Amino acid sequence: SRLIIYDSRPRRILVTDPAFRLIKEIQHPFFSTVWGLCVNSSGEIVVSNTRSTGEGFAESQDKKNSIAEVLFFDQSGTLLLRWEWLQEEGPLVMPYQITPLASGQYLVADVSLNRVFRLDSEKRVIAASGEFGSGTRQMYYPNDVQVASDGRVVIADCYNSRLLTMELNEPVFGPASPVNSITASGSEFVLPEAFRNQRVVVEGGFEEGKVRFPEFVCFDPEGNLYCSEAETMRISKFDRQYRLVSVFKPNLPKGSDGKERFYQFFGVCFLAKPGKLLAADSMNGCIHEFDRDGKWLRSIDGVIP
Repeated sequence: SRLIIYDSRPRRILVTDPAFRLIKEIQHPFFSTVWGLCVNSSGEIVVSNTRSTGEGFAESQDKKNSIAEVLFFDQSGTLLLRWEWLQEEGPLVMPYQITPLASGQYLVADVSLNRVFRLDSEKRVIAASGEFGSGTRQMYYPNDVQVASDGRVVIADCYNSRLLTMELNEPVFGPASPVNSITASGSEFVLPEAFRNQRVVVEGGFEEGKVRFPEFVCFDPEGNLYCSEAETMRISKFDRQYRLVSVFKPNLPKGSDGKERFYQFFGVCFLAKPGKLLAADSMNGCIHEFDRDGKWLRSIDGVIP
């Protein structure tokens, strides 16, 4: 098995083995604001990215020069395919996490439009759900979307400080509800609902068992859910019924001033073998390794050449 890591400061993708021995470093001039990263069923590395193709002196000019895109690489670093949308035309404006489906399709969370899109393998946007707000069918900065092995979809609704779950709809073309009518610079896109039975499963709060600004989520093979939180500096583990199991925090040495060190969890992933959770710490530029019960094992500061 391989790990795929996006290293944001040097704008590169690192492909390593589970022991963090470097297999391949991938750099590309298109890498600008990479937020979504996944591996599809063909083993391709799929990246969501936004970038500017020029400079503008006004917001309208910036939008004309800005694109949203999805890039497909093989694991040797060759760019195989690129999907592109002009931000002023949409329907995607600022894609963050992208998640593959077993059907060969993708879910893409757009934090600017506060909705999640479903794309087929030919780039066509075939369904979408969400709009700005805090209601049951609304979102505010959906930072991550992941699918469990049993088909459950979970969204980290970051600025609403909550976790949402829903089921996938099979897209049916026809009349859509008003919530799915979006306009980007005069172009209207009316799409079927991407999800059904959407509900809040973890509420916002500072106390354990709740979340504050959830960033990223992942599942283990048993269906347990792991969620990194920005404001509480913790990772919460929930069972399949979204009951709290444990809380993960690193055991970092104190700083030179004798005070506790700060850290900032972002991406998380679970390694089925040997049963460990990995969590990226953007503040300290490292990856923390935990066992499945929340025991901190070590921090990894770099890859092995």
